[in-house]
Amino acid sequence: MVDREAKRAGGKGIGYDRWAAVHNLKQMAATMSIYEESGFSSPEEPEAARDGLKAQKTEKARKNYQAQHKSDFMIAEAATRYFKAQGISKLPASKALQAEIEQLMREKNSLYNEYREKRERTKELQTAKGNIGQILRREPERGKGRDNER
Repeated sequence: MVDREAKRAGGKGIGYDRWAAVHNLKQMAATMSIYEESGFSSPEEPEAARDGLKAQKTEKARKNYQAQHKSDFMIAEAATRYFKAQGISKLPASKALQAEIEQLMREKNSLYNEYREKRERTKELQTAKGNIGQILRREPERGKGRDNER
C-alpha cells in the first residue's frame, strides 16, 4: 500500500496520486480476495483462526501447526495490522471495491485522453515556434544579401 498523503507531501503530483489510488484499491481487492478465499469476513476472524494454534496441546504440535499455516498467519497478521491502522472494523464489499476501481479506471482513461490531446497540441505549438524562429533568422540574412547586391 502506498501512503498517498506522505507522497503528496513529498511533492508527488496528481498523476502519481491517481496511480496510487488505483494501486491501493487493487491491493485492497487482492487482500479481500485472499481474505474471502480463506473464509474470513471480518478483521477479527484471523485472530480467531489463531485459536487453532492455541488448541494444539504440545509445543511440537504448535510448531508443526504454525509451520503448516505460516503463509496464512503472515497474510492474516499483515491484513489485521493494516485494518487496525486504517480504523476498519468491517471489510468493504468486493462489488463496491470493484465499482470504485472501474470508476477510477474510467477517470484515468479520460484524463489520459486529455493528456494526449494536450501533448499533441504542445507538439504543434513547438513546431510552429521552431518554424517562426527559422523564418525570423532567415529574414535578416535575406535583407543583408539584398543590401550587399545594391
